[in-house]
Amino acid sequence: GSNDLNETLLKRINGAGYIHLVPSKINDTYFLRLAICSRFSESKDIQYSWQEIKLRADEVLDEQSVSK
Repeated sequence: GSNDLNETLLKRINGAGYIHLVPSKINDTYFLRLAICSRFSESKDIQYSWQEIKLRADEVLDEQSVSK
């Protein structure tokens, strides 16, 4: 997606408070990172995070399609 779309998605995900993503930018491309920092993380934690990302992305994309 566009940089603006990624920024909107970041605000939505982090604002919900269930997981935390970190933004980065390389060569004017804004992207999001999920850092796995705990040695106690399990695959179910990654799956939960991915489901949360997909949910928020669907919300943002649905809102974008309605506003067009």
